[in-house]
Amino acid sequence: MTQNCLMKITWSPYAKLHFTILKTYQGFGLVWQRKCVNSWYMLFISSKLDFNNGILVNLPAKHIQRLQSVQNYAARLVMQARKYDHITPILQKLHWLPVHARIQFKILVMTYKCQNNAGPKYLSDLLVPYENHWNLRSNHKNLLTVPRVKLQMAFRSFAVAAPTLTLWNKLPLDVRQSKSIDIFKSKLKTFLYADLFLK
Repeated sequence: MTQNCLMKITWSPYAKLHFTILKTYQGFGLVWQRKCVNSWYMLFISSKLDFNNGILVNLPAKHIQRLQSVQNYAARLVMQARKYDHITPILQKLHWLPVHARIQFKILVMTYKCQNNAGPKYLSDLLVPYENHWNLRSNHKNLLTVPRVKLQMAFRSFAVAAPTLTLWNKLPLDVRQSKSIDIFKSKLKTFLYADLFLK
C-alpha cells in the first residue's frame, strides 16, 4: 500500500466526522450571531483541522481536498452563504487560510522555532544553513540548504519540505528574521494571505 493511499484512508473518516458535526450545528447558524459561529468554528473545527496536519505536507492536492471541503462547509455556515457560492471570496472575507496554507504555516512555524533554538533538537539537526563559498549576500539571508533526494517520499520529510522554495526560502527576509515567534506568526499569516488572495 502506498503512503498516499494510506493518508487517504486515514483522513477520510476524520473529515467525515467533522462534516457530521457541522451538519448537526448547521441550524444554530441561523440563530447565533456570526461572531459566535466563528468562535465555535475556531474551537471545534479549526483546531481539529490543524491537529497533526504537518504530516500532509507536499501531498497531492486531491489528498487534502476532503479536509478543504470541511473548511469550505464551515465557512459557508459562518457566512450563511449558499452551497454553490464561490468559496475564495468567503475565505478571504473571514481571513481564513485554506488547508494547504495552514499546513505550510505549521511547517514554517516549526522551522522558525528550530532556527531560533526553540524547537526539538532532532528537527533542528535536520536543517542546514545555506552557505556559499564566494561569500555572497545570500549567506546572510537566513536561508536553508535543500538536500538532494531521489525518492518522491523524501520530498515530504521535514529536512526537505522546510527549506524548499515554496516554504522557508521563499519568505521575505524581514519575515525570516522576525524578533519573536508572535511577530513571525503575524507576518507569516499576512504573507500567506497576500500570496493567496491579493495577487
